[in-house]
Amino acid sequence: MIEVALDKLATEAEIDAVRDAFEDAGLSAEVTADLEFRSAFPPWVIDITVLTASLFFGGFAAAAGADAWKGLRGLVMKLFRAREPALGSTGSISVTVTEVHEVIRFSQDLPDLAFRSLVQIEIVQTESGQLQWDPRTRTWRDTLDIARD
Repeated sequence: MIEVALDKLATEAEIDAVRDAFEDAGLSAEVTADLEFRSAFPPWVIDITVLTASLFFGGFAAAAGADAWKGLRGLVMKLFRAREPALGSTGSISVTVTEVHEVIRFSQDLPDLAFRSLVQIEIVQTESGQLQWDPRTRTWRDTLDIARD
């Protein structure tokens, strides 16, 4: 099962749009809006939790083969669009793979290569526990390694 948590400020329309994005991608997800932040201007959040990377990313590969990355990109873009009406001007999407204790961070401006790469690599635990796209090396890397460069 894929669990998706949004911030408490998400509207019913935003929750429905997120749920629809997963359904359109052929993924079953339980969507809640129960994350709370203490800030005058909290960012919007979509936190996706899966047991294994293959449960989430493998679904795209099985459905689309070589074009699996397009399904992932489509889902991520729909999720960003779903939260456009949110009060916070900025937000984040992350996928937590509990099996390896790794969080994968998505930004709205990821290139196609990032999506292509992500459906092909093995997700393993990094030192920081956070994986993000490095535009300089054009690879997914540990956020600590990016900060050290």
